[in-house]
Amino acid sequence: EFIPVAEETGSIVAIGEWVIATVCRQCREWEDAGYDMTIAVNLSAEQFKDVSFVPFIKRTMADTGVNPALLEFEITESMLMDNVEGSISLLEQLRGFGSRLSIDDFGTGYSSLNYLKQFPVHELKIDRSFVIDLLTSKDDALIVKAIVSLAHNLNLEVVAEGVEEKK
Repeated sequence: EFIPVAEETGSIVAIGEWVIATVCRQCREWEDAGYDMTIAVNLSAEQFKDVSFVPFIKRTMADTGVNPALLEFEITESMLMDNVEGSISLLEQLRGFGSRLSIDDFGTGYSSLNYLKQFPVHELKIDRSFVIDLLTSKDDALIVKAIVSLAHNLNLEVVAEGVEEKK
């Protein structure tokens, strides 16, 4: 409930900036303590559209001294498809900083496979709705298998969201 209200009121960009600055500081603290852990940050559609977003990221990384490779930005399929050319440009800039990029909730949006090969991302995160019934649903198992195969053939990493226990 919180995120839609924050988006409606326009406060999501400020909240997102606070989150990213906090993540950058925390990453730097952990790195200084000898831990190299990647932290993933979900981006909102409003942040993605904000022209000051990339300069903010660049400035925050410089101010905190964070290793950009320890930051992973998660973008949903639908966000990417709202403005494909703009999305590619923004992703290229973020990747140029050295950060990781992933398409979150993959399989639930409406992305074209033609565009998928153009997005400079590192990873696909298969939506939990396909993973949750993986062992009991033949259809979900086939969809997950197809996504994994597609991702691997595009040299992308794959994460299955919602894997909670070892079977």
